[in-house]
Amino acid sequence: MLVAIFGKWSLGMLWVAVMVSALAVVWATNDTRLRTGQLLSLRAEANNLLVAHGQLQLQERALTSAAGVERVATDRLGLKFPSDGEIGVLLP
Repeated sequence: MLVAIFGKWSLGMLWVAVMVSALAVVWATNDTRLRTGQLLSLRAEANNLLVAHGQLQLQERALTSAAGVERVATDRLGLKFPSDGEIGVLLP
């Protein structure tokens, strides 16, 4: 009955349109899944970077404090406080 009303070409075009629409839905669904996976991966990486940034900020604060500078000077550089006899004044 539909063939009599619309003709063979119209029915064929309708079938092609339905198939193209179905393929578009499959492609869009797959693309959404892939992008969702990428988004989750990027969010996890962003969280890891935030944690690393926080740790670096703590380390920076520890190293730039007076106690941190003194510890690096004595431990790594072998510096020490001068004794009273080692302190002098240079005059021009």
